[in-house]
Amino acid sequence: MNLQLYLKWIYILIMIITISCKGKNNDLIKIKEINSPSQENFVQKYLKKGYHVIDEVSADLDGDLKNDKIYITSSSDEITNAQILIFKNINNSFSLWAKNDTSPIMGQKEYSKTVTKGAYFTIEYNRDIEDKYNQSNYLTFKFDGNKFLLHKFSQEIYDAKADKNLPVKTWTNKDFGIVNFENISYDFIENLK
Repeated sequence: MNLQLYLKWIYILIMIITISCKGKNNDLIKIKEINSPSQENFVQKYLKKGYHVIDEVSADLDGDLKNDKIYITSSSDEITNAQILIFKNINNSFSLWAKNDTSPIMGQKEYSKTVTKGAYFTIEYNRDIEDKYNQSNYLTFKFDGNKFLLHKFSQEIYDAKADKNLPVKTWTNKDFGIVNFENISYDFIENLK
């Protein structure tokens, strides 16, 4: 095969690949645009004044094979409640699904992480009380009937003075009934104990 014929075949292959990938490249560009920080201004309009995003979690919370978003937000002030926002993914456009402005998490200092599994998500946060004890707290929510309900609250406590772990305490919906995500607050958690 001569060089000219060989180059012609290479050119044809490149053109075929370019044409067949053209639509896919556009889809990739759209995905990048949606996930870029400038496109996530939908979060900004729901933030409490002076708050900023400290964590973002993407997960399919309702089983529709589309990643929804959970945002944990906080102010610079350590003694204010963190805000939690959940957005539903509707064809790569996000709509506010649930909002909690009174979470029991006292800002960025206490927040640890959010873990998801299927229709459940757990928010982990830690509280240290003046060299007395350290608390690891776990709030687990379940997606049920197009809303998020408190499923379980667990607390692990390390007693610093006695230098030992205390037994894990767990409360479930059998203890507190049906409680909507929006109604979870510092006072609610303190009243469980």
